[in-house]
Amino acid sequence: MKTDLYYYINTQGEKVILDEHMSSNDRFSEGKASYHRVQKEGRKTIREDVIIDIKGNILFETPRVLAPFSDGLICCEEGYRNEKGDIVLPITWKANYTKYKLNDTTYIDLSWRFFNGLKRVATSGKNGVNGFINQSGEIVIEPQHGKATDFFGDYAIVENYKSKNPITSIINNKGELLYDLPDFVPLYHIDHQGFIPYILRNKKNQLCFWDVTNQKSVETDISYDITNFHKSHSKYLGFYNGYCQLCIKGKWGLIDTDFNWVIEPKFKEIGLMSKGLIAVRKKMRMAMQIVKEKLLSILNIDRHLCFQMVWLP
Repeated sequence: MKTDLYYYINTQGEKVILDEHMSSNDRFSEGKASYHRVQKEGRKTIREDVIIDIKGNILFETPRVLAPFSDGLICCEEGYRNEKGDIVLPITWKANYTKYKLNDTTYIDLSWRFFNGLKRVATSGKNGVNGFINQSGEIVIEPQHGKATDFFGDYAIVENYKSKNPITSIINNKGELLYDLPDFVPLYHIDHQGFIPYILRNKKNQLCFWDVTNQKSVETDISYDITNFHKSHSKYLGFYNGYCQLCIKGKWGLIDTDFNWVIEPKFKEIGLMSKGLIAVRKKMRMAMQIVKEKLLSILNIDRHLCFQMVWLP
């Protein structure tokens, strides 16, 4: 069952990690990645997930990976495993959600990843509320919020209702309420720049960012359609490794932290920047953009499902 559809490449576009049984793969995170390996034994199909380092060495195998490494743990269907493959936090996985049972109370896992040592959970039931646990499975911030985002740095966003009106607020990693956000800032994630993206509802529909630390709004000169804003939720709208991917009139591009276009919006799809490399798709061809001092060069690479490929750190 030899296949070249999935593999890993280096910054020169060379194939560096190959496995003839690789059926799909995930990006590197914290120097490790996972891929699915499928093999036939007679009429039986054996599927397993393999965890590798950046040299392609197999660290351990597990039945199913649910999310990449984060804070030294990777979420698998049996529980959160450390870098040695040991389960440090057991879970119950079923139909795309996981559950914990702590002190006779059942909690739903909301993110499958730890951020700054904390992860979101919710009490089960129709009116479940959000809180946070640590890597030992202990409740650190009691479930009390109607909605919440993951932590970035020392901050997370929560939403609660006051007189039937939703109030979004910033909390710290102790669960302390720091301040309420202005009404025009939506409940969204805090990106790697410490910003919350939003659209200023004026004639231009300006793309803006709320600076969480400095408690101020940063406006750009970019007009952004509200439809594209909602579409971008699945594309991680916000800054990641110093760049933000944006969709203008159906075409994707990239801006830097000065809000200047580094890659003009011309691609049908675009990925996240990692170590100066990014996967893009233009029509049916794929390319790898090398970004260095705002100078671009393009390497054509195999078009077979290239959007699933990831760049080595």
